[in-house]
Amino acid sequence: MEPDCSGLGFTEIEECKIIDDPKFGRIILATGWTQSTGSDGAWPYVPPEGWHFHPDYPEVTDSATGTHGGCPSCIMTKITLYKQLEESEPPVESKKPSTLMVAVAVVSIIIILYVLLRKR
Repeated sequence: MEPDCSGLGFTEIEECKIIDDPKFGRIILATGWTQSTGSDGAWPYVPPEGWHFHPDYPEVTDSATGTHGGCPSCIMTKITLYKQLEESEPPVESKKPSTLMVAVAVVSIIIILYVLLRKR
């Protein structure tokens, strides 16, 4: 499946891919340049519904205006967004019986057999 990052309003897309993120699970990761001051400031970028700023990627503001396909007087900031592809379920821990649990089960079986065989 090829991810769609066309609706993000980036003037230049640097990266658009599907990854398995350790924090957020299976996501679309999109990095690109915007005519904004990033997540805050005078002209903040507002992500489309379902998209979020990825906290592990720093925002980079270009010192020159109008670079990366922006208007001549626009502040340009590179941002990284992510969108969850599916609800990530926490991994299921396999519940292996402990040595104590096995010992208790074996002793219980031995006691039951002893009681049953003694009645004969």
